Amino acid sequence: HIAVIMDGNRRYGRLKYGDPLKGHEDGIKVLVDFVNWCVDERIKVLTIFAFSSENWKRGKAELDMLMEFFSTVCDDIREKSKDVRIKGLMTSPEKFP
Repeated sequence: HIAVIMDGNRRYGRLKYGDPLKGHEDGIKVLVDFVNWCVDERIKVLTIFAFSSENWKRGKAELDMLMEFFSTVCDDIREKSKDVRIKGLMTSPEKFP
Protein backbone atom coordinates (compact mmCIF):
# COMPACT_ATOMS: atom_id res chain seq x y z
CA HIS A 1 0.00 0.00 0.00
CA ILE A 2 1.31 3.41 -1.02
CA ALA A 3 -0.25 6.68 0.09
CA VAL A 4 0.39 10.06 -1.52
CA ILE A 5 -0.52 13.52 -0.27
CA MET A 6 -0.66 16.03 -3.09
CA ASP A 7 0.37 19.38 -1.71
CA GLY A 8 2.10 22.50 -2.95
CA ASN A 9 0.98 22.61 -6.59
CA ARG A 10 -0.20 26.21 -6.26
CA ARG A 11 3.04 27.30 -4.57
CA TYR A 12 5.03 25.52 -7.26
CA GLY A 13 3.01 27.17 -10.04
CA ARG A 14 3.38 30.58 -8.46
CA LEU A 15 7.17 30.17 -8.17
CA LYS A 16 7.82 28.54 -11.55
CA TYR A 17 5.24 30.25 -13.77
CA GLY A 18 3.96 33.19 -11.78
CA ASP A 19 0.55 31.50 -12.02
CA PRO A 20 -0.65 29.22 -9.21
CA LEU A 21 -3.08 27.37 -11.49
CA LYS A 22 -0.27 26.23 -13.81
CA GLY A 23 1.13 24.21 -10.92
CA HIS A 24 -1.97 22.02 -10.96
CA GLU A 25 -1.30 21.11 -14.58
CA ASP A 26 2.21 19.90 -13.75
CA GLY A 27 0.97 18.15 -10.61
CA ILE A 28 -1.66 16.19 -12.49
CA LYS A 29 0.91 15.04 -15.07
CA VAL A 30 3.15 13.76 -12.27
CA LEU A 31 0.16 12.02 -10.68
CA VAL A 32 -0.75 10.25 -13.93
CA ASP A 33 2.87 9.09 -14.39
CA PHE A 34 2.95 7.85 -10.79
CA VAL A 35 -0.36 5.98 -11.11
CA ASN A 36 0.90 4.34 -14.32
CA TRP A 37 4.06 3.29 -12.48
CA CYS A 38 1.94 1.79 -9.69
CA VAL A 39 -0.09 -0.16 -12.25
CA ASP A 40 3.10 -1.43 -13.94
CA GLU A 41 4.54 -2.45 -10.57
CA ARG A 42 1.27 -4.15 -9.61
CA ILE A 43 0.81 -2.06 -6.49
CA LYS A 44 -2.35 -3.45 -4.89
CA VAL A 45 -3.54 -0.33 -3.05
CA LEU A 46 -2.82 3.32 -3.81
CA THR A 47 -4.35 6.06 -1.71
CA ILE A 48 -4.20 9.60 -3.05
CA PHE A 49 -5.10 12.52 -0.84
CA ALA A 50 -5.75 15.12 -3.51
CA PHE A 51 -8.40 17.47 -2.28
CA SER A 52 -9.21 18.58 1.24
CA SER A 53 -12.53 20.01 2.39
CA GLU A 54 -10.80 23.39 2.70
CA ASN A 55 -10.14 23.37 -1.06
CA TRP A 56 -13.86 24.01 -1.68
CA LYS A 57 -13.21 27.59 -0.55
CA ARG A 58 -11.08 28.33 -3.61
CA GLY A 59 -12.27 30.36 -6.58
CA LYS A 60 -14.71 28.97 -9.14
CA ALA A 61 -12.16 28.91 -11.98
CA GLU A 62 -9.70 26.89 -9.91
CA LEU A 63 -12.39 24.50 -8.66
CA ASP A 64 -13.73 23.96 -12.18
CA MET A 65 -10.23 23.21 -13.44
CA LEU A 66 -9.51 20.77 -10.61
CA MET A 67 -12.80 18.93 -11.09
CA GLU A 68 -12.09 18.60 -14.81
CA PHE A 69 -8.60 17.24 -14.03
CA PHE A 70 -9.99 14.70 -11.54
CA SER A 71 -12.65 13.54 -13.95
CA THR A 72 -10.21 13.20 -16.87
CA VAL A 73 -7.57 11.41 -14.80
CA CYS A 74 -10.08 8.92 -13.40
CA ASP A 75 -11.38 8.17 -16.90
CA ASP A 76 -7.83 7.74 -18.25
CA ILE A 77 -6.88 5.37 -15.44
CA ARG A 78 -10.02 3.27 -15.96
CA GLU A 79 -9.26 2.96 -19.68
CA LYS A 80 -5.61 1.98 -19.19
CA SER A 81 -6.09 -0.63 -16.51
CA LYS A 82 -9.22 -2.64 -16.00
CA ASP A 83 -7.75 -3.92 -12.71
CA VAL A 84 -7.76 -0.48 -11.10
CA ARG A 85 -10.69 0.41 -8.92
CA ILE A 86 -11.19 4.07 -8.08
CA LYS A 87 -13.04 5.00 -4.94
CA GLY A 88 -13.51 8.56 -3.82
CA LEU A 89 -13.90 9.43 -0.16
CA MET A 90 -15.15 12.96 0.19
CA THR A 91 -16.98 15.33 2.45
CA SER A 92 -19.14 16.83 -0.32
CA PRO A 93 -19.78 14.13 -2.95
CA GLU A 94 -22.59 16.17 -4.50
CA LYS A 95 -20.00 18.73 -5.65
CA PHE A 96 -17.78 16.19 -7.36
CA PRO A 97 -18.42 15.46 -11.06
